[in-house]
Parts: sequence; structure tokens; C-alpha cells
Amino acid sequence: MQVSDVVLTESDPKSPNTRRNADVTGEFKKSLEQNPLMFSFQDGRVDELCPSNDEQTWALNIKRAIISAFQNSMDDFSQEQETKEVKLCTII
Repeated sequence: MQVSDVVLTESDPKSPNTRRNADVTGEFKKSLEQNPLMFSFQDGRVDELCPSNDEQTWALNIKRAIISAFQNSMDDFSQEQETKEVKLCTII
């Protein structure tokens, strides 16, 4: 997975519809876009992550969250089913 065009904004509590750039240095964008995250995806589940050695922990956690949103191991979408989510652990 490669993250691109990252934008971090913040809102003013007094005016929630007003947004401004929260990443004035560009470090947030640079850190998230710097390294692709390789992972194994089998039958709707993420089996393994292969992060770069220099990936910052917080950036990896954001990428984990994105990948977790794609996990789905349901056998049948037409009926309710209880499943167990796989915790995405780092293997270094």
C-alpha cells in the first residue's frame, strides 16, 4: 500500500466548518508517504505486515488502520455473521 496526497487539517472549535492546514512543516505528509507498506492479504484477511525498517510507529499505526478497514472474512453477505478481527501485529 502506498499512501499519497496526504493532508492533515484541523478545525476551530468555535467554527467547526472552517478547516486549516495542521501540518505546517510537511513532516506528517512526508512521513506517511515515504514508505510503502507491503502486506499479505488472504481470503479477506491480512496475515502479515512487512513495514520498512525506518517506518515511524505512528505512521505504521495509521497504515494499519487503513488496511484493517479492508478486512472481511464473511462467508455469506446475505445473513448476519459473527467474525473475529485479526490483530495486525508487526513482524520485524
